[in-house]
Amino acid sequence: MKRFLGLFAIVAAVMMTASTCDKESFKLYKDSDGNPISLIGAWGLIEVQYHTAGVVETHEVETESLMELMEGGKGRTLKILEDGSREEISTFHYEKFPGAITILTEEEYENHQNYTHEDSQYMPGITYYFKVIDSNTISSKEKVSDGSYLINIFARF
Repeated sequence: MKRFLGLFAIVAAVMMTASTCDKESFKLYKDSDGNPISLIGAWGLIEVQYHTAGVVETHEVETESLMELMEGGKGRTLKILEDGSREEISTFHYEKFPGAITILTEEEYENHQNYTHEDSQYMPGITYYFKVIDSNTISSKEKVSDGSYLINIFARF
């Protein structure tokens, strides 16, 4: 009986704390510094910074396509047409981790259903380590060579 009461007390405590936690926070992405942001929506590349030997070269980019992240781990790539409308180019899936997002093509997603990291046929997808700049801007770092890298800046559209 004491065991039952102890277990009941633990379950009750967990339920009480769960009811007070912010359920929206589970939907948020948190970068490696713990900065939260909702990634749901369309994102487009607006700037590229090239860093090498202590020199930073910045180039603004005319956004031609968007990465749209939707609820449930689904996404799509959109082309921005001349009239401003958007056309779907492809679809993808994504997995959210603390400090990272892995994007999987449809083929890679199907592959994940059948294989594990240990299998030679496994397709890993591409992982991005987005940093939150502000509520409408994120960035990712991409290694070019030893000592050189790109910072890609994305804005919410």
